[in-house]
Amino acid sequence: MSSPATQADVENGIVDFFKRIERLGGLLQRVTNGGTRAVVEFRGSGNRVLLDLVANPIQVIAGKQGLKGTTTMAATPQDLHETLLGKLAVMKGINQRRLLTKGGMCHLVAFFPIFDLVPVLYAEHLMLADSQKKKPGWFRRTWAAFFGFFFRMFACMGGLAMRGHKPKELIEAFTKMSRSAGRFSPLIENKKPNNKKNEKEHPLQAPRPSFFRSVWLKTVSGFLYLAGWKISFLKYKLKVPIDLFRIIESLSNALGRLSSSGEK
Repeated sequence: MSSPATQADVENGIVDFFKRIERLGGLLQRVTNGGTRAVVEFRGSGNRVLLDLVANPIQVIAGKQGLKGTTTMAATPQDLHETLLGKLAVMKGINQRRLLTKGGMCHLVAFFPIFDLVPVLYAEHLMLADSQKKKPGWFRRTWAAFFGFFFRMFACMGGLAMRGHKPKELIEAFTKMSRSAGRFSPLIENKKPNNKKNEKEHPLQAPRPSFFRSVWLKTVSGFLYLAGWKISFLKYKLKVPIDLFRIIESLSNALGRLSSSGEK
Protein backbone atom coordinates (compact mmCIF):
# COMPACT_ATOMS: atom_id res chain seq x y z
CA MET A 1 0.00 0.00 0.00
CA SER A 2 2.92 2.43 0.41
CA SER A 3 3.55 2.13 -3.35
CA PRO A 4 0.19 1.05 -4.77
CA ALA A 5 0.19 -0.37 -8.30
CA THR A 6 -3.05 1.23 -9.48
CA GLN A 7 -5.19 4.27 -8.77
CA ALA A 8 -7.94 1.90 -7.60
CA ASP A 9 -5.58 0.51 -4.95
CA VAL A 10 -4.82 4.02 -3.71
CA GLU A 11 -8.50 4.93 -3.64
CA ASN A 12 -9.47 1.79 -1.72
CA GLY A 13 -6.67 2.43 0.78
CA ILE A 14 -7.89 5.98 1.40
CA VAL A 15 -11.49 4.81 1.86
CA ASP A 16 -10.32 2.17 4.36
CA PHE A 17 -8.33 4.83 6.20
CA PHE A 18 -11.34 7.13 6.59
CA LYS A 19 -13.36 4.20 7.91
CA ARG A 20 -10.61 3.50 10.44
CA ILE A 21 -10.53 7.05 11.80
CA GLU A 22 -14.28 6.79 12.43
CA ARG A 23 -13.16 5.52 15.85
CA LEU A 24 -11.61 8.93 16.59
CA GLY A 25 -14.90 10.80 16.78
CA GLY A 26 -14.14 12.78 19.92
CA LEU A 27 -10.85 14.12 18.58
CA LEU A 28 -12.20 14.99 15.12
CA GLN A 29 -15.27 16.70 16.52
CA ARG A 30 -13.24 18.74 18.99
CA VAL A 31 -10.75 20.12 16.46
CA THR A 32 -13.52 21.02 13.98
CA ASN A 33 -16.04 22.13 16.61
CA GLY A 34 -18.39 19.42 15.35
CA GLY A 35 -20.13 21.40 12.62
CA THR A 36 -18.64 19.86 9.49
CA ARG A 37 -19.90 17.30 7.01
CA ALA A 38 -16.95 16.89 4.65
CA VAL A 39 -17.03 15.04 1.34
CA VAL A 40 -13.88 13.79 -0.39
CA GLU A 41 -14.39 12.98 -4.08
CA PHE A 42 -12.01 10.94 -6.22
CA ARG A 43 -11.54 12.57 -9.58
CA GLY A 44 -11.78 10.03 -12.36
CA SER A 45 -14.01 7.47 -10.67
CA GLY A 46 -16.46 9.94 -9.11
CA ASN A 47 -16.57 7.89 -5.91
CA ARG A 48 -17.05 9.84 -2.69
CA VAL A 49 -16.46 9.48 1.04
CA LEU A 50 -18.57 11.46 3.51
CA LEU A 51 -17.02 12.29 6.88
CA ASP A 52 -20.04 13.32 8.93
CA LEU A 53 -18.80 15.03 12.10
CA VAL A 54 -22.25 16.36 12.95
CA ALA A 55 -23.61 12.88 13.66
CA ASN A 56 -23.14 11.30 17.08
CA PRO A 57 -21.28 9.03 16.80
CA ILE A 58 -19.59 10.35 13.68
CA GLN A 59 -20.14 8.43 10.46
CA VAL A 60 -17.96 7.63 7.46
CA ILE A 61 -20.00 6.69 4.41
CA ALA A 62 -18.59 5.64 1.04
CA GLY A 63 -20.73 6.07 -2.06
CA LYS A 64 -21.31 7.98 -5.26
CA GLN A 65 -22.58 11.41 -6.30
CA GLY A 66 -25.53 11.29 -3.90
CA LEU A 67 -23.31 12.06 -0.90
CA LYS A 68 -23.33 15.75 -0.03
CA GLY A 69 -21.81 17.79 2.77
CA THR A 70 -21.06 21.31 3.94
CA THR A 71 -17.70 21.18 2.16
CA THR A 72 -16.27 19.11 -0.66
CA MET A 73 -12.72 18.38 -1.76
CA ALA A 74 -12.05 16.68 -5.09
CA ALA A 75 -8.70 15.31 -6.25
CA THR A 76 -7.12 12.33 -7.94
CA PRO A 77 -6.38 9.38 -5.63
CA GLN A 78 -2.63 10.05 -5.95
CA ASP A 79 -2.96 13.73 -4.99
CA LEU A 80 -5.11 12.80 -1.98
CA HIS A 81 -2.55 10.15 -1.08
CA GLU A 82 0.22 12.79 -1.05
CA THR A 83 -1.97 15.23 0.88
CA LEU A 84 -2.77 12.68 3.59
CA LEU A 85 0.95 11.90 3.94
CA GLY A 86 1.73 15.60 4.29
CA LYS A 87 3.81 15.66 1.10
CA LEU A 88 1.35 18.01 -0.61
CA ALA A 89 0.27 20.98 1.50
CA VAL A 90 -3.43 21.73 1.26
CA MET A 91 -3.00 25.38 0.22
CA LYS A 92 -0.33 24.44 -2.32
CA GLY A 93 -2.62 21.79 -3.78
CA ILE A 94 -5.47 24.31 -4.04
CA ASN A 95 -3.24 26.91 -5.70
CA GLN A 96 -2.03 24.33 -8.22
CA ARG A 97 -5.62 23.18 -8.87
CA ARG A 98 -4.71 19.67 -7.76
CA LEU A 99 -7.21 19.97 -4.92
CA LEU A 100 -10.60 21.43 -5.86
CA THR A 101 -12.76 22.67 -3.01
CA LYS A 102 -16.37 23.73 -2.64
CA GLY A 103 -18.29 25.04 0.34
CA GLY A 104 -18.51 27.89 2.80
CA MET A 105 -15.19 29.33 3.96
CA CYS A 106 -16.01 28.68 7.64
CA HIS A 107 -16.49 24.97 6.93
CA LEU A 108 -13.37 24.76 4.76
CA VAL A 109 -11.25 26.42 7.45
CA ALA A 110 -12.63 23.95 10.01
CA PHE A 111 -11.88 20.96 7.77
CA PHE A 112 -8.34 21.79 6.60
CA PRO A 113 -6.57 21.33 9.99
CA ILE A 114 -7.47 17.63 9.91
CA PHE A 115 -4.82 17.21 7.21
CA ASP A 116 -2.14 18.40 9.67
CA LEU A 117 -3.17 15.69 12.13
CA VAL A 118 -3.52 12.61 9.93
CA PRO A 119 -0.12 12.08 8.18
CA VAL A 120 1.27 9.83 10.89
CA LEU A 121 -2.01 7.90 11.14
CA TYR A 122 -2.29 7.48 7.37
CA ALA A 123 1.32 6.29 7.20
CA GLU A 124 0.53 3.87 10.03
CA HIS A 125 -2.50 2.63 8.10
CA LEU A 126 -0.39 1.97 5.00
CA MET A 127 2.27 0.13 6.98
CA LEU A 128 -0.33 -2.00 8.75
CA ALA A 129 -1.81 -2.96 5.38
CA ASP A 130 1.67 -3.95 4.15
CA SER A 131 2.51 -6.03 7.21
CA GLN A 132 -0.76 -7.92 7.73
CA LYS A 133 0.88 -11.19 6.66
CA LYS A 134 3.98 -10.63 8.80
CA LYS A 135 3.21 -10.87 12.49
CA PRO A 136 5.95 -9.80 14.94
CA GLY A 137 7.42 -12.34 17.34
CA TRP A 138 6.19 -12.85 20.88
CA PHE A 139 9.05 -10.82 22.38
CA ARG A 140 8.21 -7.65 20.42
CA ARG A 141 4.48 -8.18 20.96
CA THR A 142 5.08 -8.34 24.72
CA TRP A 143 7.00 -5.06 24.70
CA ALA A 144 4.32 -3.51 22.49
CA ALA A 145 1.62 -4.49 24.99
CA PHE A 146 3.72 -3.15 27.89
CA PHE A 147 4.49 0.26 26.35
CA GLY A 148 1.09 0.47 24.71
CA PHE A 149 -0.67 0.18 28.07
CA PHE A 150 1.24 3.12 29.56
CA PHE A 151 0.92 5.29 26.46
CA ARG A 152 -2.84 4.67 26.37
CA MET A 153 -3.09 5.53 30.06
CA PHE A 154 -1.22 8.82 29.63
CA ALA A 155 -3.23 9.56 26.46
CA CYS A 156 -6.42 9.14 28.45
CA MET A 157 -5.15 11.47 31.18
CA GLY A 158 -4.08 14.01 28.56
CA GLY A 159 -7.48 13.90 26.88
CA LEU A 160 -9.26 14.54 30.17
CA ALA A 161 -6.95 17.47 30.91
CA MET A 162 -7.63 19.03 27.50
CA ARG A 163 -11.41 18.81 27.49
CA GLY A 164 -11.76 22.52 28.11
CA HIS A 165 -9.39 23.55 25.33
CA LYS A 166 -10.61 25.45 22.28
CA PRO A 167 -10.28 23.92 18.78
CA LYS A 168 -7.34 26.16 17.85
CA GLU A 169 -5.47 25.16 21.01
CA LEU A 170 -6.13 21.48 20.36
CA ILE A 171 -5.01 21.76 16.74
CA GLU A 172 -1.70 23.37 17.70
CA ALA A 173 -0.98 20.75 20.37
CA PHE A 174 -2.04 17.72 18.31
CA THR A 175 -0.19 18.96 15.22
CA LYS A 176 3.03 18.98 17.22
CA MET A 177 2.30 15.50 18.49
CA SER A 178 1.54 14.29 14.96
CA ARG A 179 4.84 15.65 13.62
CA SER A 180 6.88 14.16 16.43
CA ALA A 181 5.08 10.80 16.20
CA GLY A 182 6.08 10.63 12.54
CA ARG A 183 9.65 11.74 13.23
CA PHE A 184 11.21 8.38 12.33
CA SER A 185 8.50 7.06 10.03
CA PRO A 186 9.94 5.95 6.67
CA LEU A 187 6.85 7.25 4.84
CA ILE A 188 6.84 10.80 6.21
CA GLU A 189 9.27 13.49 5.12
CA ASN A 190 10.79 15.42 8.00
CA LYS A 191 9.92 19.07 7.47
CA LYS A 192 10.75 21.98 9.68
CA PRO A 193 7.60 23.70 10.93
CA ASN A 194 6.94 27.12 9.46
CA ASN A 195 8.35 29.84 11.68
CA LYS A 196 5.57 32.29 12.41
CA LYS A 197 6.76 35.86 12.31
CA ASN A 198 5.75 38.10 15.14
CA GLU A 199 2.82 40.12 13.91
CA LYS A 200 1.00 42.99 15.49
CA GLU A 201 -2.31 42.10 17.00
CA HIS A 202 -5.19 42.38 14.55
CA PRO A 203 -8.60 43.50 15.84
CA LEU A 204 -10.23 40.41 14.27
CA GLN A 205 -7.81 37.95 15.83
CA ALA A 206 -8.73 36.09 18.98
CA PRO A 207 -7.18 37.69 22.07
CA ARG A 208 -4.00 36.12 23.32
CA PRO A 209 -4.35 33.84 26.34
CA SER A 210 -3.20 34.99 29.74
CA PHE A 211 0.35 34.30 30.92
CA PHE A 212 -0.66 31.30 33.03
CA ARG A 213 -2.86 29.94 30.24
CA SER A 214 0.05 30.27 27.80
CA VAL A 215 2.36 28.39 30.17
CA TRP A 216 -0.23 25.64 30.55
CA LEU A 217 -0.74 25.31 26.79
CA LYS A 218 3.01 25.18 26.12
CA THR A 219 3.42 22.55 28.85
CA VAL A 220 0.68 20.36 27.37
CA SER A 221 2.07 20.76 23.86
CA GLY A 222 5.54 19.89 25.12
CA PHE A 223 4.34 16.70 26.79
CA LEU A 224 2.45 15.66 23.65
CA TYR A 225 5.49 16.35 21.48
CA LEU A 226 7.72 14.31 23.79
CA ALA A 227 5.21 11.45 23.93
CA GLY A 228 4.96 11.40 20.14
CA TRP A 229 8.75 11.36 19.79
CA LYS A 230 9.06 8.43 22.20
CA ILE A 231 6.36 6.48 20.38
CA SER A 232 8.07 7.12 17.05
CA PHE A 233 11.47 6.06 18.39
CA LEU A 234 10.14 2.85 19.91
CA LYS A 235 8.03 1.99 16.88
CA TYR A 236 10.31 2.83 13.97
CA LYS A 237 13.81 2.63 15.46
CA LEU A 238 13.45 -0.21 17.97
CA LYS A 239 10.74 -1.94 15.91
CA VAL A 240 8.32 -2.30 18.83
CA PRO A 241 4.91 -2.75 17.12
CA ILE A 242 2.96 -0.26 19.22
CA ASP A 243 -0.63 0.24 18.04
CA LEU A 244 -0.74 3.98 17.41
CA PHE A 245 -4.44 3.94 16.54
CA ARG A 246 -5.35 2.52 19.96
CA ILE A 247 -3.33 5.24 21.69
CA ILE A 248 -5.01 8.04 19.73
CA GLU A 249 -8.36 6.35 20.26
CA SER A 250 -7.81 6.49 24.04
CA LEU A 251 -7.02 10.20 23.74
CA SER A 252 -10.10 10.74 21.58
CA ASN A 253 -12.42 8.88 23.95
CA ALA A 254 -11.13 10.88 26.91
CA LEU A 255 -11.77 14.15 25.07
CA GLY A 256 -15.37 13.03 24.61
CA ARG A 257 -17.83 13.79 21.85
CA LEU A 258 -19.76 16.99 21.42
CA SER A 259 -23.47 17.03 22.06
CA SER A 260 -25.89 17.84 19.25
CA SER A 261 -25.85 21.46 20.43
CA GLY A 262 -22.07 21.64 20.12
CA GLU A 263 -21.50 21.80 23.87
CA LYS A 264 -19.29 19.49 25.91
